[in-house]
Amino acid sequence: RIKRSKIIKNFVPKILAFGKNMYKYQYVDGKVLSSILSIYLFKRLLFELKKFWVIKKLNIKKNKIFNKNCYKFYYLKSIKRIDLFYSKSNKSDQNQIINGVKIPKLAKLIQKINWKFISKGLPGRFHGDLHFENIVFNKTYNKFTFLDWRQDFENDTRVGDIYYDLAKLMHGIIVSHAEVNKNKFKVSWKKNTINFSIVQSKVHKASSIYYEKWLKDNNYSIPKVRIITSLIFLNIAPLHHYPYSLFLYALGKSMLFEELKKIDKYKTTITDINI
Repeated sequence: RIKRSKIIKNFVPKILAFGKNMYKYQYVDGKVLSSILSIYLFKRLLFELKKFWVIKKLNIKKNKIFNKNCYKFYYLKSIKRIDLFYSKSNKSDQNQIINGVKIPKLAKLIQKINWKFISKGLPGRFHGDLHFENIVFNKTYNKFTFLDWRQDFENDTRVGDIYYDLAKLMHGIIVSHAEVNKNKFKVSWKKNTINFSIVQSKVHKASSIYYEKWLKDNNYSIPKVRIITSLIFLNIAPLHHYPYSLFLYALGKSMLFEELKKIDKYKTTITDINI
């Protein structure tokens, strides 16, 4: 992170000192964006991020390495995290009814993902954990500062997938940490039937609509962003407390299923689901 702070300087706090296991950075005056979010600020953030994300032109060899890193980061890590969820939650992969929709086993959905498409990332300067809790806005200087940046992207400190940042933003729009902290989410898991919901504020709903339009206008792949977002929910599920962990798993699986129906000619009715 100390090394990466030099790469993303002017966007993150200045490192003042560091030791073997810790570092400290300069205090940043302002408010966490999640507490003051508005459509105006969200639009301004996206404008600033276009300057932050710097696309790197890689030669053929480095591009192959980057795509391989994306595959490890999205596929291999997801498999490990999903297995961790099952072991920690004492759950298993099943055909399920989630919010009234018949959905096959997660393993089958994972197989349906076009991993070549997902692994063909957009190499460049990245943050790595870009959501509203990690962004501070100073009104006086009209400045955004990014906190808690990821230390690497599959051991690469310079180049990561900008699509991961795009998906992290989407994940923060769909699930507000503030609402989670207020326990404004629900999840019921009985045998093979799951029902879940979460309160979403007006500004988050409006941000979601605007964000998808912005992605389209800026030639980013919305299907790719949404699939990676669903993987993020599945990946973080085992890292959070019960029952929030169950909610994240259900949301990730449901979102992945819905997206695969759209982009991979995934049929709405799957004949081998027996529930």
